[in-house]
Amino acid sequence: MAPHSHLDRFYEPHFDDVERLQGYQHGGFAPISLGQEFVNGRYKVIHKLGYGGFSTVWLARDRSNRGLVALKIMQANASSKPSHELAEIHIPRSLHTMLPRIQDLSVDVKDNFKVIMPSGEHQVIVMQMAGPSLFDISDFPSRRLRADLARRVAYQVANALHQMHGAGFVHGDLTTFNILFCVSDSVYGWSDQDVYDNLGRPRSSEVETRSGEKLAPHEPTCLVAPVSSSEWRNSQGVLQEGVVIADFGQSYFRQPPSDYRPGAALHCTAPEILFDNRAGPEADVWSFGCTIFEIRAGSPLFDWLLGSRSALVKLMVRMFGRLPDPWWAAYEDRDRWFQENGEPKLQSVGKGHTKRLEPIFVKLSIVKELRAIGSTENDERTDSGLGPMIEPKGVALREEEVQSLGDLLGKMLRYRPQDRITMEEVISHPWFTTTFHPGTN
Repeated sequence: MAPHSHLDRFYEPHFDDVERLQGYQHGGFAPISLGQEFVNGRYKVIHKLGYGGFSTVWLARDRSNRGLVALKIMQANASSKPSHELAEIHIPRSLHTMLPRIQDLSVDVKDNFKVIMPSGEHQVIVMQMAGPSLFDISDFPSRRLRADLARRVAYQVANALHQMHGAGFVHGDLTTFNILFCVSDSVYGWSDQDVYDNLGRPRSSEVETRSGEKLAPHEPTCLVAPVSSSEWRNSQGVLQEGVVIADFGQSYFRQPPSDYRPGAALHCTAPEILFDNRAGPEADVWSFGCTIFEIRAGSPLFDWLLGSRSALVKLMVRMFGRLPDPWWAAYEDRDRWFQENGEPKLQSVGKGHTKRLEPIFVKLSIVKELRAIGSTENDERTDSGLGPMIEPKGVALREEEVQSLGDLLGKMLRYRPQDRITMEEVISHPWFTTTFHPGTN
């Protein structure tokens, strides 16, 4: 089969907020249908909550108590380990056992089991139902969290991470994708009709092959879109102004497993991961620094859609200057963009007597990025349907907050891991507790 044939096998779905159909293959995603039941009918799928690179997440009814739960159904290729070795299962359970104060700040794993399907054997993790991620609710570039809520959420995550590090846990993949809003207690008791009245009915797109060929058993008959971020935002009383940390697939306790490979999202990846393939608690501090910026700004410090590690390093050097040795020598594109001292290369501009040398690009800084918040928002943004959690358009950070947050992030985003502040120092930083009066500068 030609390399492109599988990509061309299907017609495009009617919407784009779904996982790629190419993920449905032997060893890939499980083909799940609405109404599907597991464990002798105990769990029944009624809606979809989301998807990731290695799993889909479904809203289900637990018929043992009539409550709502989330089913995270992992790809078959990611389900080969025994459940007691799978970080997604044993890390949350260990956190809840060892750290009672973290129970409201991290997802609770209630059950797990395996199912055999045409695509392979899949691990299913039953978790507490949660709302959308910080990424989903912000819906860049249109929205960002209300200022006081952004700081409250950031502090909750900081508190959880501080407790984790103190007990010897490393998260390994902290991003706005993996921080979820809590739902109100009443939501767990909703009927199916309550779910559809508040979150909308599932949107589905029938899967069809371009050739008219019959679908294989491991391919779904339809794709289901997750609950949209607008439905979450506009449903009054559904979301709490609190969050839980999720997705512990890259987490470990005390020492990484022998087969551990750091897998943080590229835009939040610390330099020691890029150059030394090493991820400790200090890498969590770096990732969380990037995440705090994104929580407050509604957009990332480094682009989510970076095409390569080299592109990320280029932005790091533009922001923070020359890498320390030996990383600087290991950065293969340094001579293309930078002088040996880490300053941008110069180029000749102008003609004749007006000819001069100028840097090939402008240097970046955290403070500049913070000052730009609220002043460069997309012109297409509207204030309709934003919900009470979202900041009105055009609200900039006061200079006092720019300096305070800039100080915090500057201490978290230092190249050398040993130079970064610890989470104990992070949670005591005045940015979390100082009152910054709203308004434009």
